[in-house]
Amino acid sequence: YDADFLFHAGNQMRPAASNCNIMWNKFMRDTALGKSPVPVFITPGENDYVQCRGKIEDSDNDVEVAWENWKHTYLHLDKRWKHNLPVVYQEGREENFSILTKRSLIFSVHMINGPVYDEGEWADRHLDNYNFIKEQLETHAGEFDAVVILSHAKPEDTHRDFWSRMTFTIVT
Repeated sequence: YDADFLFHAGNQMRPAASNCNIMWNKFMRDTALGKSPVPVFITPGENDYVQCRGKIEDSDNDVEVAWENWKHTYLHLDKRWKHNLPVVYQEGREENFSILTKRSLIFSVHMINGPVYDEGEWADRHLDNYNFIKEQLETHAGEFDAVVILSHAKPEDTHRDFWSRMTFTIVT
């Protein structure tokens, strides 16, 4: 295979079809993703937990339950494969990771689309994303020629706090 790994950009869950049941996550992990010949990495999308509001039976906090289900199913998914990729997971936010390979520093950070459901959590997550990238850029200075930032969301107005910091960091 030409690829060293596969990256999935999130939204594995289909809230309307699955009622955000963890069995859907496990089915997708064990079938579609689990059959990959190379290690798979995944980042969360809003359908994986935020859009689960009002979908999980007997739950007062669907978003938190769905988020815990996502983490239980997908965190460290790559460890199901034997590989030597130098993966660094962010402490305290292990859905974020970096890989330095072939003089490229590749990041995956937790960035979702949709309405801001919790302004404090949103701002904290964006700041954590930024701090992780900045730390890894400093740690690996001189070891890379390219930087790739992967996430679920395309840049939009609700991510301005993250991208304005990133632009300043990369330009200076």
